[in-house]
Amino acid sequence: VHPSRLTIPASTEVVNYMLSILSATGGSTSPASGTYTYVGGTGVAVTAIPQTGYAFDYWELDGVNIGSANPYTVTMNANHTIHAVFKQVTYTLTISAATGGTTNPASGTYTLNSGTSQSVLATASTGYAFDHWMLDGANAGTANPISVTMNSNHTLQAIFSVSTISLNVVAGTGGTVNPSGTQTLNIGQTYQFNANPNSGYGFDHWHLSGQNRGSSNPLMLSATAAMNGQTLT
Repeated sequence: VHPSRLTIPASTEVVNYMLSILSATGGSTSPASGTYTYVGGTGVAVTAIPQTGYAFDYWELDGVNIGSANPYTVTMNANHTIHAVFKQVTYTLTISAATGGTTNPASGTYTLNSGTSQSVLATASTGYAFDHWMLDGANAGTANPISVTMNSNHTLQAIFSVSTISLNVVAGTGGTVNPSGTQTLNIGQTYQFNANPNSGYGFDHWHLSGQNRGSSNPLMLSATAAMNGQTLT
């Protein structure tokens, strides 16, 4: 009688590995940050989820930058640590001032974090007044200062208008004008000019930079920006 033979199957050992998931400021991950145990050979998909105002930048696997694929699948052939790195979203604000004034902050391009509000103040030069803002090419009103919310790149321009003009008043031969000389006038205001003929002369008419303005005496003249630098005779 032959002794019976006993066959013992080879044992198979299950190997487990640990995956540590970390996230930096600006976001979270799925699965959430923590340490997990997986059977060797398992592929674990990890997704980076940025918070508002942030963007996912890249992964670090065991301290090495492995790029920005999102989600990223980690093959569990060893213990691993994966770290999601986020960056704050920024936008540019380009500020400029038209003739007649300045801005604070000064004209230039500024990099600002997403979601922030930037206050900009317009200051008119002598003889000018702040008129309005142009934001991305559209009239943005007259609030001064203005607050710009940085939800995209923006271009802001301060527009100024002339508030006073200079008018040269002179008399032709045969009389005088009152007032005379260089006059500083407020735009929109009406001014009176009197022609006083000398003996032997009569008043004929007014000229404003070569254009006949009629024979009313006195002349009631409403100052406009177009008159700046002109001559009344």
